[in-house]
Amino acid sequence: MAIGHRFRRVALRRRMRDYVRGLLAPVARKNSWQLAEQAGHSTPDGLQHLLAGAKWEPDGIRDDLQEYAMISPLELEWHAREETLRTLGMLRTNPSP
Repeated sequence: MAIGHRFRRVALRRRMRDYVRGLLAPVARKNSWQLAEQAGHSTPDGLQHLLAGAKWEPDGIRDDLQEYAMISPLELEWHAREETLRTLGMLRTNPSP
């Protein structure tokens, strides 16, 4: 699942990654300070900027996540195996008839 293209700057992508990892981490309280500390930031300023003032596409991210959630686990596994076989050169990209 890729949502990086929804952010115009690399710094914003990294902050979003840190923010989501913090939300998923076993942090007792999910406020800006604790999430920033979890991510290794000295202050919560970057995460606060992400949430309050940065330009990114929340509607597009929502749509991407909804589309991802609609895919069945079996289909996800198939795509992963197919990509692995293609990477190893064991699956042709354009099979000839």
